[in-house]
Amino acid sequence: MRNLTVNRRQVLLAATLASVAAAQPARLWAAAPKAGQQALAYYVTPVGDYQVTALLDRTMAMPSDQLLAGASPEQIRAWLAARARSVPTPTSLNSFLINTGSELLLVDSGGGELMGAGGASLQPTLQRAGYQNAQIDKVLLTHLHVDHIGGISQDGKARFENAELWVPQVELDYWLSDAERDKVPEAQRDAFERARTAIAPYQEAKRLRAFQWGDEVAPGVRAVDLSGHTPGHTGFDVQRNGERLLIWGDVVHVQDVQFDHPDITIAFDIDQAAAKSRRLATFKDAASGGYRVAGMHMAFPGIGHVRAKGQDAYEWLPESFSAQIN
Repeated sequence: MRNLTVNRRQVLLAATLASVAAAQPARLWAAAPKAGQQALAYYVTPVGDYQVTALLDRTMAMPSDQLLAGASPEQIRAWLAARARSVPTPTSLNSFLINTGSELLLVDSGGGELMGAGGASLQPTLQRAGYQNAQIDKVLLTHLHVDHIGGISQDGKARFENAELWVPQVELDYWLSDAERDKVPEAQRDAFERARTAIAPYQEAKRLRAFQWGDEVAPGVRAVDLSGHTPGHTGFDVQRNGERLLIWGDVVHVQDVQFDHPDITIAFDIDQAAAKSRRLATFKDAASGGYRVAGMHMAFPGIGHVRAKGQDAYEWLPESFSAQIN
């Protein structure tokens, strides 16, 4: 009977404690402010004895069904849906920093304030990756569209105060030409003025350098002709110690459509036929060569391989993220 008495006491005690607990306000142990933004994104990968750092400037919501040409908006949306994508389509804007060990080369600069300050993160991302603007020796531009040049200057001053600005000669000839500007509709002429304004501080400081396709802009880094998207659209072919990475600029804008359908172009392509032809040739060479490529509008970090998939169709094989710099 004693054990029974103890058990009754335990039951009564438990009931009392439960009633007290119920009277207390609930504690929300998981309560915390929700995240307001993603972490600043950079990714480092070796190319031989060089290091290439992918830097995410921002992501953009692109109305792909309205901008892509060569298929109906309904077909574009169906292709995207087949890959669990929708419209507007999230699109990365990447830049790439090449560390040769003796100099730092920044390939493109993001959109900067020319595309709205709220979305730009290239500057803090560059710093988080361990670099300062003043350390950049050369800024290499694939072309002079606003989303690639917006970060080179601000308020009439060069943002990379010690860097030379390297621009393809063909690209300069186009965007600095009043005759070419006057050929386009009035609504498109602002792009010419933005390009001129962005490069002006480097011109005034005599730090603007024009180069030709085939030129070696640094040891093991060669400029290649990828024209079509713009007249001087350029890639940078990095080859070191038997390894290769082609930074191909804007060969692709919407990866979930254009690998399967390389003939699909985008409104931003100045020469639609040439852009399509160049994309097919670039895909074919990258797939047969087996080397890595890096793109400004590929999903961050935008580095991977291209593999052939049937006739005139390809597949994107993104590089797996590694916590180590191999």
